[in-house]
Amino acid sequence: MSALPIYLAFLWHQHQPYYKDEDQQIYILPWVRFHGLKDYFDMIEILDHYLDIKQNFNLVPSLLIQLCDYVENNAEDQILRLTLTKPEDLTTEQKAFILKHFFMANREQMIKPYPRYWELWQKHQINPGQQRMQSDFSNQDFRDLQVWYNLCWTGEAHKSKSPFIDLIKKNRNFTEADKQTLITAQRDILAAVIPKHKQAASRGQIELSVSPFYHPILPLLCDTDIAKISMPSITLPLHHFSYPEDANSQLEKAKLYFENLFQIPLRGIWPSEGSISEQVLELAIENGIQWAASDEEILFQSLRLSKSPQVEQREVLYQSYVYETEKGKINLFFRDHTLSDLIGFVYQNWEAKKAATDFVSRVLQIRERILQTRGEEYLAHSIVSVILDGENCWEFYPHNGRPFLQALYERLSQEPLIQTITFSEFIRTQQDFPRLASVFPGSWINHNFSIWIGHPEDNLAWEYLYQTRQALKTAEQSGKYPPEILQKAKEEIFIAEGSDWWWWYGDDHSTENAKEFDALFRNHLIHVFKILGQDAPPLLYHPIHKDVYKKVITVPPKGFIEPVLDGLQTNYFEWLGAGIFDVTQRGTAMHQTSQLIYRIYFGFNLESCYFRIDPKVSWDKIQTPELELIIEILRPKPYRLVFGLTDLLSGKSDGMIWHREKDSWLPKSQH
Repeated sequence: MSALPIYLAFLWHQHQPYYKDEDQQIYILPWVRFHGLKDYFDMIEILDHYLDIKQNFNLVPSLLIQLCDYVENNAEDQILRLTLTKPEDLTTEQKAFILKHFFMANREQMIKPYPRYWELWQKHQINPGQQRMQSDFSNQDFRDLQVWYNLCWTGEAHKSKSPFIDLIKKNRNFTEADKQTLITAQRDILAAVIPKHKQAASRGQIELSVSPFYHPILPLLCDTDIAKISMPSITLPLHHFSYPEDANSQLEKAKLYFENLFQIPLRGIWPSEGSISEQVLELAIENGIQWAASDEEILFQSLRLSKSPQVEQREVLYQSYVYETEKGKINLFFRDHTLSDLIGFVYQNWEAKKAATDFVSRVLQIRERILQTRGEEYLAHSIVSVILDGENCWEFYPHNGRPFLQALYERLSQEPLIQTITFSEFIRTQQDFPRLASVFPGSWINHNFSIWIGHPEDNLAWEYLYQTRQALKTAEQSGKYPPEILQKAKEEIFIAEGSDWWWWYGDDHSTENAKEFDALFRNHLIHVFKILGQDAPPLLYHPIHKDVYKKVITVPPKGFIEPVLDGLQTNYFEWLGAGIFDVTQRGTAMHQTSQLIYRIYFGFNLESCYFRIDPKVSWDKIQTPELELIIEILRPKPYRLVFGLTDLLSGKSDGMIWHREKDSWLPKSQH
């Protein structure tokens, strides 16, 4: 039996768009600060306890410049400014803002564990959104809410330390001095984030990489028409946007900023949203980038372009490929999106050690499959790439995911058949790589660009950007403006080219901050005209985001149903009165690529409650037999219906009913 290990590379993508309102000199949204406290420090600090675990961290410059602004210039965001305002001095509008925004945290993991915060949330729910609710909140209620909203975003690495543990234990009746103590201590955490990454990089435990400066979708900056390759029937924006020089500048700026900040050479990039094309890779090569990463679907589509006979063999995913042009070559890595999505979306509901064991066993299964089908020599060149958002998923985990990561790193430390590695280190260990003749243009989501182009809102945003970019081009050609003015205006263009504005347009995703994102995008375009001393076109003052575009993802039941339980839709009327939940339209800051379920129907009559689960593919084609289907009923009493997929399909069992007692789920009966 071979003792040769398989290489495993994690890449944690840390990213925030540019939230600063330049007119007010304040950050509109607090997510750089909050994720810095909860995630950016903790994700790197935990590696101090597992020195043999190697990782890759991708830090987007638009995040780094804001983080530095908080640390070096005591920058503030709207949440922080309102936190530091005494409740007695709050206006009616400010109180309304606080009651709307200071509960924007995961309810189960970040609010409910803290008695006073949970009490305030329940009080808020009695009459949410009503003006008179403000009078129900005393000044002390507001002060406690100000403290708790900031305190709950403190990472696990600091919660057990003073002053955070002291404030958690105090629970209520906070003072203005408590607020100052909290914010001062949190600024100290932010100040340690970048030095902590530098330390880990200097000892060789991590590799640092970047994305293009403001996180644009580079293939679309180069040529919006490229979207038609993966989506031939797409409706494109009215005007063709093609500014490859902007794409190149976003790469150049990112590399220069990174190397000045960290004082190490930049070797690799995670292109924004894993979006690549042959033109983008050529730009990366010209900028001296040695490796880039994308999604497995890009690899499989690229192999189809070159008519490779290996396209249907999954083992080909676990290699690094070289794409070569006349100007040089670049190594490409492709993420296993099942493994990545398990961490991003699934393991949050599992017990930590069980989840870690499951992940490690899956990697070992990949190793064994490669060994059996390709042999030891192929295994020696194999690498499993797990690439995902390194910030947003953890708030859905108990204790911010720390027990899971501890269990995972402990298991990996003890497993001799898996070796964690950085991407550059892997390249150095190899002598030769398979060549990729063609590269399919697309992103990590459905191997296309549908999130950012094609929807009326997306296309209107491209039109706004096009008109503004053309105005700047005209100004550049006029010879009337000094270079510093043109550069300042171009910086606003670069910010507006970021992908995040488009993420929230259309009906793909939803957020409470959609209007803020829309306003920030348009304000950056308006600033271009202000800098040039011109009047901005009136259209830029009209919001792009329209609530009418947001799909209703849940349709309530309309009447009693009585379906035949045979696994088939016997007739059209059988489920006609049922409610419908469209799983594919669930929108968040993350995007899950490997959803198994397409739609859920639910309904009832006087005697029974019915659920119908429609998978994306036939149940018997799902190659994960150990999966469980769990339906959780919240009211009037909490119940869970648990079905093992294998037993359910074979008819061996109809599942188990569990009921909740205190904090535990207990089996109720077999049915």
